[in-house]
Amino acid sequence: MVNGQQQQWVQYTYGAQRYTQVKYRWPCLAPTSPDEIAGTPGGVMTGGLAATNPPPKISAWQPISPAQISSLSAANPTATYYIPDGCGGQFTFSGGVPVGGFLRR
Repeated sequence: MVNGQQQQWVQYTYGAQRYTQVKYRWPCLAPTSPDEIAGTPGGVMTGGLAATNPPPKISAWQPISPAQISSLSAANPTATYYIPDGCGGQFTFSGGVPVGGFLRR
């Protein structure tokens, strides 16, 4: 009881999914047809594979604790991690430290 009102403890559970995106960074070879107008023979053309990246691999949801999220954030400073703050907002993890939360205006 708090101030004459019954209170209830809410235990939040968090889940995480891993997205893995593969980016090709090497040239590829592709056959070319002869160009009769320009008078060039067919051959091989090189180019990047930037437009042919496969879709990301998305893993199943796994339970994760706020301490694990903080450790991941510290180990991966370029990634952004979010958890809800329980008041309609969210915390952003930056360098292993939660920042932000709900602000009333």
